[in-house]
Amino acid sequence: PPEPSKEVVVEDELKEVGVAVRAYRGGCRGRLSCSLQTKVTDAARRARHVKISVQRIAELTGVSTQSIYRWTKAKKKTQLIPVRLTPMAVVPTLTVISPDGWRVTGLDVHSAAALLRAAE
Repeated sequence: PPEPSKEVVVEDELKEVGVAVRAYRGGCRGRLSCSLQTKVTDAARRARHVKISVQRIAELTGVSTQSIYRWTKAKKKTQLIPVRLTPMAVVPTLTVISPDGWRVTGLDVHSAAALLRAAE
């Protein structure tokens, strides 16, 4: 017997996905699980590749045409870019606490000495 056309094979796959969608929803409308949405999306992309209409995909899977369009739309791939980190020089800092209780932090040695001279 001749092999079935790609369209027939893909339609059969869409029908199987539709059974899974209806079983998952149990007659109610609502969101699909991530794994089931991925199955619908993958099958819909294969169907679109063999020129099956979005309307037909929606009929066979039980998923709205709007969802099929949205899920199969090519998404821009986000790409990580390499970043070079350079260590910052660690500069020791001082904290000056006066007998009156005021406190100054983050000073280098020269600034701390100038503060102490000015406070005399």
